Amino acid sequence: MMINSGLSLLHIGSVQNDHAQALCIVRKLSTSHVMIATRLLLEPGMIVRIGLRGNYLLPGQVGDIAGPLIPVLFDRPVNPSDVVEAGKRAHGGQESVRLQLERPVQIVGPRATHLCLSVDISLGGMKIRGVAPWLHIGDLLLVELQGLGRREARLAWIKGNEAGLHFRHTLGYDDLDQWLQNGQTHVGIAATTRPQALPNG
Repeated sequence: MMINSGLSLLHIGSVQNDHAQALCIVRKLSTSHVMIATRLLLEPGMIVRIGLRGNYLLPGQVGDIAGPLIPVLFDRPVNPSDVVEAGKRAHGGQESVRLQLERPVQIVGPRATHLCLSVDISLGGMKIRGVAPWLHIGDLLLVELQGLGRREARLAWIKGNEAGLHFRHTLGYDDLDQWLQNGQTHVGIAATTRPQALPNG
C-alpha cells in the first residue's frame, strides 16, 4: 500500500498491542499513517495503538517494514495539525505520554514510608493509587521502583485514593524504555518502615 508524505517530527509517544507496550519516537505523521522507531518487536499486519501527547490514542495496523522506521497505517484519517497543536498545549503538563502499569511503589516521605501501586508512568512523573493519610501536596518524596532505583518527586495533586507525582529530574527515554522492556517487578518491600532523611528542596 502506498502511504502519503506528512509532517516530519521528533516526538515521544507510546506504542501498544494486546501483549506489550513501549515508548516510541514519532518521526513522521500524515493523515493516513505515522512512522515510528521503537524497541518493541512489531511485524506487518499487527494491530497496535499509538499514544501521543494531548490524550491522542490512534489505532492502526503495522505496514510493510523496509527500514529502521516502522509505518503504522491508521484505521481512519487524522488531521496532523490537530495532533501537533494538542501536543503543544499538553507540553510539560499532566497530558504527557503515559504508559499504563500496575506495580508496587515504595514512597519515602517526611513522616513515614508507605507502599502503594503505580497506575501509570511518564518521563516526567507517575500516578499512584493507595494514598497514605500523612501525604500532603507539595511534599518532597523518594520514590522507589525496582530497576529504576530511588528518585526524588514532588507530590503534585491528590484526588480521592490517587495522587500525581512529578519527578524532580526527568527520566531518560532509554532508561524508562529499557526498564519497561526488562519487565522489572518489585517484590519484598515492607509496607511500614521508619522514615529516612530527605534532601532539602
